[in-house]
Amino acid sequence: MIGRFNRRHCAWRRAGFPAGRRCPEHPSTPQIHFVKKFSWPLVALAVVVTLGWAISSCRKINEATELGGGLVPPVDNINTFDTVLDVHSNNVLRGDDSAFVGPSDEMAIGALNNDPEFGKTTADLYFHFGPTVYKRYPFVHRDSLPTIDSVVLSIGYTGNYYGDTSAQVTFNVAEITDAEFKDSSNYAVNHAPFQTGASLGSKTFRLRELNDSVPIGIARDTFKVANVVRIKLNNSIGERLKNTDTSVIGSFNSYGNFYRDFKGIAVTASSAENAIGYFTLADTVKTRLIVYYHEAAGQVRDTSSASFPHGIYGAGYQTTSGSSNDLKPRGTQANLIQRTPGGPFQAALGNGIANDEVVYIQSEPGSGATIHIPGLSTLSNRVVHRAELIVTREPNVANNLFPAPPNLLLARGSGLDTLRGVTDDSLTATIPSGSVNASLFGGNLMDDGTYRFNLTRHVQGIITNARPNDTLFLFAPFRYILKDTRFFGGQRAITVLPRIAYGRVAVSGGAFADRTRRMRMRIVYSKL
Repeated sequence: MIGRFNRRHCAWRRAGFPAGRRCPEHPSTPQIHFVKKFSWPLVALAVVVTLGWAISSCRKINEATELGGGLVPPVDNINTFDTVLDVHSNNVLRGDDSAFVGPSDEMAIGALNNDPEFGKTTADLYFHFGPTVYKRYPFVHRDSLPTIDSVVLSIGYTGNYYGDTSAQVTFNVAEITDAEFKDSSNYAVNHAPFQTGASLGSKTFRLRELNDSVPIGIARDTFKVANVVRIKLNNSIGERLKNTDTSVIGSFNSYGNFYRDFKGIAVTASSAENAIGYFTLADTVKTRLIVYYHEAAGQVRDTSSASFPHGIYGAGYQTTSGSSNDLKPRGTQANLIQRTPGGPFQAALGNGIANDEVVYIQSEPGSGATIHIPGLSTLSNRVVHRAELIVTREPNVANNLFPAPPNLLLARGSGLDTLRGVTDDSLTATIPSGSVNASLFGGNLMDDGTYRFNLTRHVQGIITNARPNDTLFLFAPFRYILKDTRFFGGQRAITVLPRIAYGRVAVSGGAFADRTRRMRMRIVYSKL
């Protein structure tokens, strides 16, 4: 029993004291033996209070330091402290951009003609097409003199876009005539446009309309498919295909002969009102040049079609021959992106200011910012629990139409062709893939509108190992090759964005007026 002896006499008794002990306030009280009995509601309350205190202590650091990956002690200004260092940021163009888009990547086609902050963008696509088999005439019977009914270029749409899906876009199609567009090549996104011939056809549409199913095929084999653009072309290219053959010099004899005579297709966008769509060359059902024709068989009209997919997915997809390691000719593609800076972005590039108030980061091919943190060079010896670079997105009315990149990359060095990974990046560099784990290193756009980078090892190395306080580079590449001696060849490829030319963002720079939003380095540390 608890508290049955003189319950109101004192708090000691009301709480229930252990058997055989005297009340410290009333030592003359006789010893009374109690049966042990826990008050479970009181125990539960104590546990809740204790956990609440612990969570509150952790929250002191976590509310301002969002990156996980380790236990960071709370800042109590007795054992653990924090400090904020100023950052110098400067807008720069990425003039060395050498990224290319591979055949399995999403291809950008369209234009942004009225981005009020960043200016204009155009995205054009050049690619080879080819037969599915060589040394075989694709129109069934050449001697029967097939008649060309129509020619259609079909391009598969991935459903992804950037900009306004309700805006009208016009795709123009022409045949490539430039001898410099060669098979077995990779072309950077900033390559000069290739020469083309006269227009073969065009189509004006809205990206949102591509969700509707359209019938394709011929009368007896028609089926419906969605997310595809079908552009009717001039029959002249179909006539040229029909009139060649499989002879030694014929186009259908070999890869080399075909690419010699048919250098590829160019799809360029015009009259686009802020819309870029993403398309696929890998889907050989949706993306192909289709020639519809018929043969006269007595009084019956026999309608058929011949298809020519992207060269690498047709007969030219193999990279090696069966008897040697020689590279075979294969179809290629070039997704050319041209940026024309405008608005505040253009003004920031030429302002001559070493520390910009606002930094403009445009996805590849685009721009970035050099970042220097002078205060790191003078920090005294200490234990760094967490060091974070905090980058805050600035609100803008155009952000809904032109979303920010979902991820940014932070590297070391100002020579854009020799960028190296930040030390902390090695924590999450997956050998041999070289990928970066954003949940540990950071770089992903967070719900609070910030990008944060975990630079703890980088800062500790500067303090204790006298490592150089390198200039950092912040940018939004599609795919980038970083210098890294742990990988074969001393480098590794990193894919940062899901697709080319996706995203742009204005962030607060090192000179931003509001210090709570300013780009900054926050360090949580203990003294030695």
